Amino acid sequence: MALRRMRDPGARGAGRRRGERSARSVDMRKGIYLLPNLCTSMSIVFGFWSVVLAASGRVEAAAWKILWCFVFDGLDGRIARLTRTTSKFGVEFDSLADVVSFGMAPAFLVFQWGLRGYGRWGWIAACIFLIGGAVRLARFNVQVGTVDSKRFVGLPIPLAASVLVTTILLVGDLGRGMQRIPIVLGLPLALAFLMVSTLPYRSFKEFDPRARHPVGLFFAILAVVMLAVAETKITLFTIAIAYALSGPITWVLTRMRVSTAGPGRTAAAGPPDLKVVGGARAGDEGSADRVGDRSGSATGGVP
Repeated sequence: MALRRMRDPGARGAGRRRGERSARSVDMRKGIYLLPNLCTSMSIVFGFWSVVLAASGRVEAAAWKILWCFVFDGLDGRIARLTRTTSKFGVEFDSLADVVSFGMAPAFLVFQWGLRGYGRWGWIAACIFLIGGAVRLARFNVQVGTVDSKRFVGLPIPLAASVLVTTILLVGDLGRGMQRIPIVLGLPLALAFLMVSTLPYRSFKEFDPRARHPVGLFFAILAVVMLAVAETKITLFTIAIAYALSGPITWVLTRMRVSTAGPGRTAAAGPPDLKVVGGARAGDEGSADRVGDRSGSATGGVP
């Protein structure tokens, strides 16, 4: 009798594991939600299309295709939330799509555009950008539900890709040969560092467009839209680079504020230490990057 009781916990654990596997298989047999996952699929399509165009030398057209990926990446999450079709499958599918659309596609594009002339160092820089984006997505997946939804931990990979793409579009208008300046080699490396760092980036998750806001904010958004229509490339580049720099600036300002506040307040208000790759502390900075983003989207959000 005692022997049977000793064996029971293991048997119950094995049965529970078999039940979980069965539940997972049943969920997959039920199928997937069409609308949000179609949007995610279109993001992959445009990312691959960008690679094809870049390989044939049509750099500007390839850059615009990556910008279309932003549209589909934003739509999938919103559709999932509106239709209540969020799923674990959508979360994982979205991560894989982001590696293609905002990792592989812009890395190959920047290599074809300005890094090929640097030989092995050029493709190494592009590859580091791709790996940094993949690490950023993987870190998000293991931090879901443990960090503040008002902040991203590290630069989101779509925003890092936007810096590369808008730089290519803007420099293309400034004249041929501009991509040969040395800063082009350092740009993907800097963006890779920002992605795997724990610098805080605002997620704007708390912003509700349906709520009342000051009139000044309305005119500010209207001015940005009008500028984007008049000078699309300059406006998109300015927004992308400003957001990328907001993380380091926020970190520096927070450190300065804590250092002037005195030791008594350091423990309560101290900024997070700048780390690379490692997990962020839940109370220090956050990632809107999804459960409310990612589980708030069957696919959507910004990882």
